[in-house]
Formats: sequence, structure tokens, C-alpha cells
Amino acid sequence: MPKECCAVNCSNLCVRGSGLSFYTFPADLDRRNKWIAAVNRKNWYPTEHTVICSEHFIDGQKSNNQFAPNYTPTIFQRVDSPMKRKMEAQVADFRRRTASRKRRIEQTEITDQQKKKAKESRMQELAESSKRQEEARKLEEERRLKEIEEQQRLEEERKRCEEDERERLLREEERREAEQRKEIEDAKQKRLDEMNRLQQAEETRLEYDELLKKYDDLLLKYNQAVEELQ
Repeated sequence: MPKECCAVNCSNLCVRGSGLSFYTFPADLDRRNKWIAAVNRKNWYPTEHTVICSEHFIDGQKSNNQFAPNYTPTIFQRVDSPMKRKMEAQVADFRRRTASRKRRIEQTEITDQQKKKAKESRMQELAESSKRQEEARKLEEERRLKEIEEQQRLEEERKRCEEDERERLLREEERREAEQRKEIEDAKQKRLDEMNRLQQAEETRLEYDELLKKYDDLLLKYNQAVEELQ
């Protein structure tokens, strides 16, 4: 069953296509009491399902602005025409003040937006400047790191060259020492061979002298034997 407006002598129903808006009573106690007082029904209190239609609000809709005339319902059959005209004049005045306030707010918003854009532009410039400085710092740091790495590479290359040269000199020294040892050994062997040859020659000479002496002794004995036979 559709809900019916709670205003006295109002038969508007909350149905689709009615072109009206229906509002439940506010939860705020002070505002709720003002609505109840405006409905002006004796010994009556709304429930959570009670509604009032937009025809009872100036400008045809409620407002949540507590300073607006349509903050509470005010249009009822019991209200006479002068009062309605006064409320309409209040609405017109409220609209003018609201429009003026809106223009000031809009102008303030435009100024604030311009300030905000200028601030954002400045912040963007600062951010870009900071970004460029950071990029430059990183590039400089990378350059220094590359220089350090190159210096380390050159130092390591120098150490390797020095180590290779030391090893080459050491091998050369070992080769010379080996050649010297071989020369000494060869000289010793040659001297030993020479001494052996001299010793063998001396032994041969002695053996020859011994044989020659034996030959002389035999020849002497032979000559003596021949003489005795004669």
C-alpha cells in the first residue's frame, strides 16, 4: 500500500509518476521537532515510515541548509496568503543571498584554483628540478664509479704485469742457474774424464815400462845364454 503524506488535508500518495518527492522525518531531534510543529497535528508523533511530500516545502524540495526557508516544511492549507507571500519573499531573498554567496565562493574557488595551479606548477617545477638534480647526481656518481672501476682495473692490470714480469725474471734466473749448474757439471765431468784418461795413460806407461824392463832382462839373459853357448 503506498504511503500517504502526513500533512492535514493532503492526500498525495507516494507512487511512481506522481512528480512529487516524499521525505521521512529527520533523525536530528531539534529539526524533527520543528517538522512535527509545522505539521501541527494534535497528539500526533511520526513513525520511521511517516512521510511528507515536497508540496509543503518552499521551492518544492527540502534543503539541508539550516538557514534556508525550506529547511522545514512551511506550506500548508491553514497558512494564509500574506504569510505565503512573505515566505516566498524570504525564499527569493534567500536565493539572492545564496546566489551572491555562490558567486563569491566560485570566485574564491577560481582564485584558489589559480593559486593551486600556480602552486602545482611551482611544485612540478621544483620536482622536475629536483629530478634533474637527482639524475645529474646519479650520472656524476656513475661517472665516479666508472673512474674508480677503471682505476682499479688499471691497478690490477699493473699488478698482473708486475707479477708476470717477476715470474719471467724468476724463470730466467732459474734457467741461467740451471745452465750454470750444467756447465759446472759438464766441466767437472770433462775434468774427471781427463783425469781418468791421464790415469789410464800413466798406468799404460807404467805397464809399458814394466814390459820394457822385462824385455831388457830377457834380452840380457838371452845374450848371456848365447855367449855361454859359444
